[in-house]
Amino acid sequence: MKLSKFLHFFRGPALGNALFVYAAYSFRFVSPLLLYPLLTRRLGTEAFGVYAAAYSMALMLSVVIEFGFTLSGTRDIALARTSETRAQIASKVIIAKIILLPVAALVGAVLISTNPTLNNYIFASAIAIAIGCAQGLSTLWYFQGTQRLKTAFFVEVLGQISALIAIVALVSSSADLETALGLQAAGFALNFALGATLMFRECPFQRTRISDALKVIRQSSLLFLVRASNVIFTTASVFILAGLSNPYQAALYGASERITGAFAALLNPLSALFMPKLVPIADADPRRGLKLALRLLTVVVLIYAVFAAAIFVTAPTLTALAFGSSFSAASSVLQILAINLPIIAANTVINIQILIPLRKDRVMMIVMAAAGAANVLIAIILTPIHGAIGMAVARLATESLILIFYTIYLIFKNQKTKML
Repeated sequence: MKLSKFLHFFRGPALGNALFVYAAYSFRFVSPLLLYPLLTRRLGTEAFGVYAAAYSMALMLSVVIEFGFTLSGTRDIALARTSETRAQIASKVIIAKIILLPVAALVGAVLISTNPTLNNYIFASAIAIAIGCAQGLSTLWYFQGTQRLKTAFFVEVLGQISALIAIVALVSSSADLETALGLQAAGFALNFALGATLMFRECPFQRTRISDALKVIRQSSLLFLVRASNVIFTTASVFILAGLSNPYQAALYGASERITGAFAALLNPLSALFMPKLVPIADADPRRGLKLALRLLTVVVLIYAVFAAAIFVTAPTLTALAFGSSFSAASSVLQILAINLPIIAANTVINIQILIPLRKDRVMMIVMAAAGAANVLIAIILTPIHGAIGMAVARLATESLILIFYTIYLIFKNQKTKML
């Protein structure tokens, strides 16, 4: 691998963008590790299990409203040549998201009715629906597409910091479960308000017909199915576990997943840094775009293998320090999830940096749909007996199947087109 070519993206202003993005995203890394130890101790295991299940549902609902626009919107904005075109795209996407709000609320109501844990906490579950709606309305995709990275992550971090400070000050016991969720909903609402204000100040809102917004939804449907399928074996895991087992097992998995999830969240800047650059390269020269993405893949997987080894070795100490003695059983869950980190890293890079720039949306949709179905099947078999450990094994098996398929696909693609 020629490192100099890989580092080409980090010359001049790009270096400053890269450093700023990772500095801003470091808060995403630190925030859950600050918030979850606080909540496990102040809420207790059962209330924290409810919190984790409710927040898992919120993340699922955010995908209904986001509807793949984080990927398709970033790609379309990156290719837009004029400010008027960007304004049209932004207006259509925002109207499309507003149309999807009642759909997300209805899906939330159905999910609550089918989950025994959340069905006993209706008010907390209703707040979780609000969290999902506020998250789904995020304008991050626009600023990523225009490479206004400092603006994007300043807006996002500001809401998270505000919510974290308020939770530290106001949440003290299991009776404050709804308060913790409500403050997070307010933080995400602040993110959207600031982001939308800055976005439409830069490109004024364009009058948009409902039919045009519905067309945008149809065009992004494949990427939505990709994201929705991915949610089944990622953010929905705690929700599914709470339904198949009990709040305590959901708490064990939710706490462990937050540690590995914090590392996995560090993959997100890759889309902000590289996808707007790789999209036009892959559009003009697919062979060159694929080669650059594969260099990135190698570097990222090696880094995450080091992360995985460190977490695996220190898992008992990490869980004891972070969540307290009542969460000691989470160390085994954390070790299984740590093994999964390099595989998650590889799948994320292949999705965002290879398949999306090459417009292989249908391939991703088929793979993710099959993976989601496989995950649910494995979880149904394992979690009633093995609880959180069973869910961790299901996640590891699912991500491994995805990587095996992608490897076979890329090898076949290379033999057919000689792109590599």
